[in-house]
Amino acid sequence: AGTGINDLIDSILLTADAAIDLRAVAEDDARGVAIEAHLDRGHIGDVPHTWISAEYVLAVQSLFAYETIDSLVIAAGVSYEWLLNKGIKVADLHTRFGTLQYSLCYHDEHTLEFSLQSNLTIPSRNIILRPPLRGKITAITCHQEAQIQDDQSAVIFTQNTIHCIIHVH
Repeated sequence: AGTGINDLIDSILLTADAAIDLRAVAEDDARGVAIEAHLDRGHIGDVPHTWISAEYVLAVQSLFAYETIDSLVIAAGVSYEWLLNKGIKVADLHTRFGTLQYSLCYHDEHTLEFSLQSNLTIPSRNIILRPPLRGKITAITCHQEAQIQDDQSAVIFTQNTIHCIIHVH
């Protein structure tokens, strides 16, 4: 654990400083991740300094996984470029559903490998993998139960130990 943290922080800072083009692509669906703000009595310290720090850490964590009331969403904030070559490995990420460990890597532009080894209590709406895509999910090769979400942008799992190949075109 802890490998590549400095690269991640550098990437976040570069992204934050970059001039971002927010124009929409007319031929594509609009997607985004909303992080709900709320008062969390678990934050410690004087206001607002530690709250800002804690919210920043939560925002970075939500790149890799975030919780909704009834599901756990994985990789919705991960960059496509991060998944090239060796991909990413997430270890010991604590969620209210349990500790999360997964790896995600593109083998080529059409083949994404996902492995999840966790002791999660499966949320009622399941585990949702929403990786960055350059196309639509067309098929899954998986020994565990999995289904492609209707809009072909995510895969829904009902188990907490998974290894699958996701085909994108």
